[in-house]
Amino acid sequence: AWSCGVCRQQISGDALSLLGQYFHQHCFFCSSCRRSLQGQKCVSANNKLFCIPCSAPTCARCSNVVTSNGVNAIEKIWHKHCFNCAQCHNSFERDAGKFVVLNGEPYCIDCGNRRQTTVVASRPISQADKEGSCRACGY
Repeated sequence: AWSCGVCRQQISGDALSLLGQYFHQHCFFCSSCRRSLQGQKCVSANNKLFCIPCSAPTCARCSNVVTSNGVNAIEKIWHKHCFNCAQCHNSFERDAGKFVVLNGEPYCIDCGNRRQTTVVASRPISQADKEGSCRACGY
């Protein structure tokens, strides 16, 4: 008798087999979307089963599955056409592939500089900032 690769209980009766492991029919489903995996391609990870769409990486911009030609940047996966400026949506190719990261999002150099200026200008003002910091009047 075999034990199920998901629930670890003993299997009596019909069993499904995958990569040398056996499963109850009622345990053979995707751990993410809960669809049956019978007759489907699937992946096993940490004693859990996943259908191919649920095991594939998703794009950080559009949340759709990235199947090929993905870009790995900022510790995320992106479709090549989705990896662009978060503000103006222009490709980074015009800046020779350079971009800046603000709050985990990629920005072209122009938009990044504008946003950084805005962020710095809108930060809370401390007492030290107030004393003698005005370039126009010195107050």
